[in-house]
Amino acid sequence: MSKIVTREIDLDGRKLKLETGRLAMQADASVVATWGETVVLCTVATQPLKTDLGYFPLSVEYVEKYYAGGRITGQRFIKRETRPPEEAILAGRAIDRAIRPLFPKEFTNEVQVIVTVLSFDGINDPRVLGFIGTSAALSISSVPWAGPLGVTRVGGKEDKFIINPTLEEIEHLDMDLLIASTRDKVAMIETEAKEVKDEVVFEGIKEGHKQAQRIVELIEDLTKEAGKEKLAISPLAEEIEKAVMEGVKTEAKKRIEAALFDTDHPWHEATANFIKAELSVQYAETLTPQIVSGVFDKVAKEIMHETVLEKGKRVDGRAMDEVRPINIELDILPRTHGSAVFERGSTQVLAIATLGPLSVSQTLEGMTGESTKRFMHHYNMGINPFSVG
Repeated sequence: MSKIVTREIDLDGRKLKLETGRLAMQADASVVATWGETVVLCTVATQPLKTDLGYFPLSVEYVEKYYAGGRITGQRFIKRETRPPEEAILAGRAIDRAIRPLFPKEFTNEVQVIVTVLSFDGINDPRVLGFIGTSAALSISSVPWAGPLGVTRVGGKEDKFIINPTLEEIEHLDMDLLIASTRDKVAMIETEAKEVKDEVVFEGIKEGHKQAQRIVELIEDLTKEAGKEKLAISPLAEEIEKAVMEGVKTEAKKRIEAALFDTDHPWHEATANFIKAELSVQYAETLTPQIVSGVFDKVAKEIMHETVLEKGKRVDGRAMDEVRPINIELDILPRTHGSAVFERGSTQVLAIATLGPLSVSQTLEGMTGESTKRFMHHYNMGINPFSVG
């Protein structure tokens, strides 16, 4: 049995405990985080890739199980839990946004983070705890990562701040801020608020960053005893990338600029892919198409930034204060309750509204119980690939 290492602090009147060495020992790193009687298991796994994908393959999965709240699904015919609720998907995306920028750009191993809620007391937010547990697991893992992150929820109520409010208190807040911070920087902010002054939000962010340092110190203390040696990163990839970057700049800069700032033919993914394909053929003897594609994207991004900063122009030739033409058409479909096409430049949205009685409200089911939602917004870009050519 592995050595069990535990660290704990009092977090706003409730004990926060981080423990490693008890569960999921086959993972590269695992941490059981406990806050009150809410418990989450955070695991990190990594492996080298056999082929270069051209991007950093990080996946974050946040899993809420009915048993965590002592519940059995209300479905009559299927008792096995199926797809995660929307809130769980959004929680995973939030963790991803916070941790992704802290990985070295040269690190291309596949990294998998899974956060599983094991116990839920209805008081302490498992999403915040999942953030903290993920930060701890990455910190003690062999994966190179510029953490740890401290995570704090700051609630605002009548010009007063509530640090790490309970779930019941969150329901009555004027402002709800979620702050993820390193020692010296704020890495991610999520907020939900009524109309509040900018100064209040700014002070809330500063307070959240300050309070997050307690979490950072706790994880650093855990890492001193339980941390693994970090994987080495070969400088070869970066050296090759720099050499190719110069080559691509020399060979392709004029073509990229011509395509980017052609006002008659807006920049499309197909245009970029065509140029990438030609460059891949040119560099086929020494580089993979994935490397060429990654370098191309960085060159295009640099050109965009330089043009904005030095010439004060954007990709389609507009000045910084110039707004794209906007066009709105209403009632374009005859049998829907409402329809409109909204256009801004070459971007189009077809919006359709449908009304119905309260009896067709969506029933949401999860470890916290059942609730209903009257307003349902479905965004379908992902299933319409033609929208990006």
